[in-house]
Amino acid sequence: MTDKPKICVDLDGTLIKTDILFETALLFLKENVLNIFLMLAWILKSKATLKNNLSKRVHINASLLPYNQELLQFLHKNKNEYDLIMATATNGIIAKNIAKHLGIFSDVLASDEETNLKGNQKLEVLDQSYGKGNYIYCGDSSADLPIFSSSMNFVLVNPSRSTKAKALKLKNAILVIENKKSFFKSILKQIRVYQWIKNILLFLPPLLAHVTDIDIYQQAILAFVSFSFTASSIYILNDLLDLESDRAHKRKRFRPIAAGNISIPIAVLTFLILIVSSGFISIGFLPLEYSLVLFLYFISNLLYSFKLKQIYLIDIVILASLYTLRIYAGSLAVTVPASKWLLAFSMFMFLSLAFLKRYTELLDLKTHNKEKAKGRGYSVDDISLVQSFGTGAGLLSILVYTLYIESNSITLLYKRPEFLYIIAPLLLIWVSRLWFKANRGEMHDDPIVFTAKDKISYIIIGLSFLLALGATV
Repeated sequence: MTDKPKICVDLDGTLIKTDILFETALLFLKENVLNIFLMLAWILKSKATLKNNLSKRVHINASLLPYNQELLQFLHKNKNEYDLIMATATNGIIAKNIAKHLGIFSDVLASDEETNLKGNQKLEVLDQSYGKGNYIYCGDSSADLPIFSSSMNFVLVNPSRSTKAKALKLKNAILVIENKKSFFKSILKQIRVYQWIKNILLFLPPLLAHVTDIDIYQQAILAFVSFSFTASSIYILNDLLDLESDRAHKRKRFRPIAAGNISIPIAVLTFLILIVSSGFISIGFLPLEYSLVLFLYFISNLLYSFKLKQIYLIDIVILASLYTLRIYAGSLAVTVPASKWLLAFSMFMFLSLAFLKRYTELLDLKTHNKEKAKGRGYSVDDISLVQSFGTGAGLLSILVYTLYIESNSITLLYKRPEFLYIIAPLLLIWVSRLWFKANRGEMHDDPIVFTAKDKISYIIIGLSFLLALGATV
């Protein structure tokens, strides 16, 4: 090490927008949820023991971590005039791996099996190593306040309001970096409110049965809210489980958890609030049968997230079933039986859209000269089969719709059923257009989201609604 002045850099929440302890704990639990008992035994000894054992058992891909690019630019700008030192409470095994990946640090001070290098313990090591007031320190938390006070100068990174107020009173700050996204906006983005449009399917049973009772629709609204809360909790869980693969994805890496705009503990807390709120609404205000189907939906998603999404074809069937389950749940919530024709139509239509989702993923892999989707049971060689099955399922859904128009029950609900025939070619145009868009590489990786933003889809839906209304009156 040279005699240059030192810049000492904290890791968690400073150099990276996440916390390695929670990252490693999450990966360890992902391997086996029962590992939580091992973690409890380790933390009873000490936090340093927990970090050390996790670091030995879990691999962190340093290249995928959400680095604070503004701080990295500051460090790169000063690396020739200063020795850069990583000073972190993260265990040394992982800290050294991250430092090696970045290639700008001349030394690493980190936690070991006995010492958790944080707060006053870190201050003591820094003062002994480099001398009080002889280094610049980059940190983020209230635990860093004593170090800010002892340092020559400091860089404050994404602090809380209280930490920022206390730190700036010290008068030796040279830079304040605040580049984290709005917490409220990040939460809304994380729970994917725009995806709640899928849960409109719960309203189909009473709408298609021509129910006009306002109380029925109040029940449907409660079901919509509870189902949306459950769906959002599942999005959070999926993002936690898919953290590494999301960070490797060109678009998903900007999701709040992957980008570090929402911490893992906050994500877990939000998950618990949503799932408890959903349970309170469904058990307290809706039929027991609806609550059981909602629970089935949740469990099916868990199985899908942990294992079933890796099994080809099974994952497609599960995805389509989850959409159809929404319709069935809606019928139970308002005690209006769902038409078998509607359920059959839904199953084939959403099979087509599920195949479309996989086709889009495979086409993206092919474009980037990759062979196999990570965590999926498909390779680019399957792309023509996926396309064939998907278009076939879409055509079958239209066939089911046409057979429904010819059924005896149609005259009970519609005075002019001949109007309904015109909807069939509109559906054919819509399904075919989605597949054309996908084949041209113009499809969003979620067809439902694409539809929600597509003007032509709105025109087709609007015309279909008017035709259905004309058939009714």
